[in-house]
Amino acid sequence: GNYTPGYSLIYRYLPFADLFRFPEKFFFLTYALIIVITLRGLHHFLTRPPASSKAATAALLIVFGFWLGLYLYTRFESVGLARFIAWTNRENLFTTDTAQKTSAALFSLERHVALTAGFCLLLILGSRKKLAPGLLHLLLPGLLFVDLTAANEPHHHLLNPSFVFSGGKIIDAPNPDPSRLFYYPAHAHLHPSFYVLGKEPPPSFAEIHAILFANLLPNTGRFSGFDFMQEIDALRRWPYLQFLDFADPQPPGRVYKLLRTLNVEYIISFQPLLEKGIHLARYFPDFPSWLYQIDAVLPRAYIVTQVTAETDPAKILERLGGDEFDVTREVILARGLNVSWRNEFRAWVEIRDYTDQRVSLQASLSAPGVLVLADSYYPGWRASVDGEESPIMRANLFFRALELPAGNHRVEFRY
Repeated sequence: GNYTPGYSLIYRYLPFADLFRFPEKFFFLTYALIIVITLRGLHHFLTRPPASSKAATAALLIVFGFWLGLYLYTRFESVGLARFIAWTNRENLFTTDTAQKTSAALFSLERHVALTAGFCLLLILGSRKKLAPGLLHLLLPGLLFVDLTAANEPHHHLLNPSFVFSGGKIIDAPNPDPSRLFYYPAHAHLHPSFYVLGKEPPPSFAEIHAILFANLLPNTGRFSGFDFMQEIDALRRWPYLQFLDFADPQPPGRVYKLLRTLNVEYIISFQPLLEKGIHLARYFPDFPSWLYQIDAVLPRAYIVTQVTAETDPAKILERLGGDEFDVTREVILARGLNVSWRNEFRAWVEIRDYTDQRVSLQASLSAPGVLVLADSYYPGWRASVDGEESPIMRANLFFRALELPAGNHRVEFRY
């Protein structure tokens, strides 16, 4: 990641790399190929006569010389290494972060020097029959195991899960009428890529995870059945990116109005928020954290009779977050529908069954209308009304909608 010198250059100069979180996942196939190549080479080396191992030993000595030379140069020219790391990460040279990354790079080079030296010694002793073949076969992977263990030891955080799950939660259980949670970060970037904990002294690794689960921060609440507006995905979906681009610069009150239309009922924050359109539900001084409830949140399923046609994402979001938009009566679709009704309109809808791949509803309308299900409009979903397939429309940029005639209907969405 960022601790590897040059990693930031991938984002800066490789086209489209910044569209993905953690682009190193695309190198996983390369890792698998390297493992196959290494095992085949090791098998070839161990099964050939000792005389043929001279070329392999010489090649490894060249690799050892390269690592040793690079380490000695960077060890005595560490300022140059620090400058390179600061440049690749666009940091100031004289920061603690740059110093830590420089130290980590030097330690990694020391490990490479020691590892290649150990392999060279084993191969030389093996080729000269100073080691029994069985012992050589044992020491080669043993040396690699020791190296991997030492390299990954800082990342071993063995925890008893009961410590994380034993504490209470900021919300005891999900609302029976489905709704969503939203974490409000400390800065004007609404994607939950960081958490600012105002806790002194700083919490331990175990305490941090206990705090994340207790406060139902994205997406820890999925273990308990909670839904989130934000998503921690390697590949972010297009409507969510549109939401971030629009909402990030908006004042909090405008964001609350928009979240209300997206079936968000609770906002979780590690700082007090402006209470305009929301009200404080709980305060936890131990973290500290604040739980706010949005006023008159839109339900997961509802029926409207007014349709506005719009395809521009910015204009849709602008209208959803505006004062003049009545989300309980109106829906924004990609095309217009003639479903307006001037007389008194009566309708109700109830969710009968709700799972990740199937949603069953019962609806009743006194006149034609549009059923809106505040769940993701996404390829693969199919809908039926009274057993007959019905086309799904994109509603309010994010959600799914169906046109319904007057009467009682059984509606089902399947993925």
